[in-house]
Amino acid sequence: MPNTTSIPSTVTPPVLRPSPSSWSNPRPPRSNLLPALPTSWADGSVQGLRARGGYTVDVSWQTGRLGSATITSSSAASNALQIRLGDEGIKVDLGPGATIHLSTE
Repeated sequence: MPNTTSIPSTVTPPVLRPSPSSWSNPRPPRSNLLPALPTSWADGSVQGLRARGGYTVDVSWQTGRLGSATITSSSAASNALQIRLGDEGIKVDLGPGATIHLSTE
């Protein structure tokens, strides 16, 4: 791995990626969970990912599918966030410091 590449910048895109429209669109930030998970990462987890809009995301997966996700608002204001997992999408409104747990179990 070249010295200019960091572990977070290598690991984050397959696990959590903002939707392109969130860059310039005034709508709530959009994040995709597990958009490009390599098949060699069948099982795993990651904690403390920072998502656009002031969120911290913890994600775990088994056999390439989401097991659970915890999303915490780090913002001092209430925020809306759109989460996508494959073709499914949900919109959540999180107050300051609020946490939401998503699980497929």
